[in-house]
Amino acid sequence: MWRASRRPTSSATTRSQARAARRRCCRRRAAVPTAASLHAAGAVPVAALSSKDGFTQKLADWTLAVAVPVHMHITTNALVTDYVPTRFRVPARAAILGASLVTYLGIMKVNLAGPGLTETVKRLWRKEPVEV
Repeated sequence: MWRASRRPTSSATTRSQARAARRRCCRRRAAVPTAASLHAAGAVPVAALSSKDGFTQKLADWTLAVAVPVHMHITTNALVTDYVPTRFRVPARAAILGASLVTYLGIMKVNLAGPGLTETVKRLWRKEPVEV
């Protein structure tokens, strides 16, 4: 037996108002990930072109120390929202928060006690001198 839809039909103005509200909401949610992405996108070329132990390298190190974990945290939370069942979201988000904090602390340790994040990554492409 065929049933009529129980959902009331909405007028065109209500639909357009709902669309406008969704767009406003999406813009607000997208502001922080976009800012984190732009900081990382700006810091990577600065880091790659900076001289060793220069001001720009330190600036890039500190910018990346914040931008990488924030970007990781926000995008992984979006994955949890999209793909993890509702009852597992709280433990998954707690694990993501822990991973984000460990990532931040690790990058800060490299920046404070080591050569810095930029110099550490640059070492991966340098040739080691051959000892004869």
